[in-house]
Amino acid sequence: KKKKKKKIKITLGSLGTKLPLGRYTYFIMHLCNKFIVESLSPVKVISYVVLILFQLYSCSFQLSSALKCSPIFLNFTTTLKSAEKIFNTTQQSRAMSLFTGKRDNYNGVAVDLSQEPFEDFQQQLEKSLIEWKADNVRGVWFNVSLSQADVIPVLTKHGFRFHHASKDGSTLIMTKWLPEDQESRIPGYAHTMIGAGAVVLNEKNQVLVVKEFYRSRPQWKLPGGYVELSEDIGEAAKREVLEETNIRTEFHSLAAFRHTHKAAFGCSDIYFIVRLKPLTEDITNDDREIAESKWMDVDEFLNHPEVHENNRMFVRQCVENPTEISGFSSIHPVLKHPQFMYFPALKNNTTSS
Repeated sequence: KKKKKKKIKITLGSLGTKLPLGRYTYFIMHLCNKFIVESLSPVKVISYVVLILFQLYSCSFQLSSALKCSPIFLNFTTTLKSAEKIFNTTQQSRAMSLFTGKRDNYNGVAVDLSQEPFEDFQQQLEKSLIEWKADNVRGVWFNVSLSQADVIPVLTKHGFRFHHASKDGSTLIMTKWLPEDQESRIPGYAHTMIGAGAVVLNEKNQVLVVKEFYRSRPQWKLPGGYVELSEDIGEAAKREVLEETNIRTEFHSLAAFRHTHKAAFGCSDIYFIVRLKPLTEDITNDDREIAESKWMDVDEFLNHPEVHENNRMFVRQCVENPTEISGFSSIHPVLKHPQFMYFPALKNNTTSS
């Protein structure tokens, strides 16, 4: 009896179906179905196809002995898992070679090098720039600490420029605008200084005034100074009054502000005048800054030769103008950070905040 030739069968574990060798195209159809239905990425599909073709090639050396030939395809589920493992490993390796950064609301990326380890900085930077450009990233920001200063020449070589430094000088921020067909929209660093002066009026119609040390021309002025980072204007005025005179106060209203240019560090300067209500009246000078301080009658202050004209106008505004600006705290709807909003109101309708 002639021995019947056995057809080589292929087992699809995921489908439970046996197919002859000649119908390997079924696998391609199955892959296309997974690509469409399961939304596999093109890279993943290619990985699967390459593995299948490799198995076909490996088994071709055993076709001379069909009966002893191992199945041309491994269990298909196992094959898919192997391909997926290779794909995921490749993706992880690729991700490790790129800087992740943090996206902002303007499609920019901020990279804090203290949070992202790297071995070959230049190679990782070049790959990241290619990826960001393909992803239509606009501005890129790198935070570079003093301990990582050796990467600064690499960043400048690739078009990054200095933007600003942190307040304590420990971190440098460098930027690059990626779109070549658009003018850079990266904003300049903070260009305006903010100050707060206080008009503190007591029930005797007196105003709290100070004389500072180190003034080329001695003059009576309102207590005040620069607003600190993340400090509300009203809180800054209260702090300055307490530091300079040891008088405790509470916020009453915002009275006025002046805006000037080419001030300290070449910046513009805005000085807010805050009306405060005194809670105490005993004065203790700050010996580091204040030479003298006292309660002065408003009429005397408005006519004193050692009072700056701006300060006269500010006090007159508080005493004579029926409109004040009061406010309330809330949360910014976009930034989700605390904010303080000010609105004008007539004096007899004003509610302190």
